[in-house]
Amino acid sequence: EIENLQLSTDQRDVAEAALNGRTVTCAQGGDLLGVVKLGLMKRMVAFGVLRGRISDLPEGLPVLLRPLSGQILQDVGQQFGKDSFEPEMYTQAFSSRSSATESTVPTARATPVTAATITSGQNHWPKVARA
Repeated sequence: EIENLQLSTDQRDVAEAALNGRTVTCAQGGDLLGVVKLGLMKRMVAFGVLRGRISDLPEGLPVLLRPLSGQILQDVGQQFGKDSFEPEMYTQAFSSRSSATESTVPTARATPVTAATITSGQNHWPKVARA
């Protein structure tokens, strides 16, 4: 499984191979970004692996962004959400220290300030990786 891989580049390669020719939901993309260890690699997976494969944008954008913080959250939010990305919903996450070169910790995850959060009670990524 992807969680057991030590190198972030290996995680990216496995994700890319598993998603070849497939689309995923924002929840699945968020689950994938959540298991990638380094913040900078999360950005690379978002832009290199997930771009063009997300099927439920912009509705699912908050779920996709949940494992991100700081500048990476802003970059991915703007790219994937376009006009529907509202940076002010993520002010707490923007003020977090950048996770570009460190592992992210659960307390630094992006959570929209408003109550209009989309929650996914399931981890969909293992289903995609095994399929």
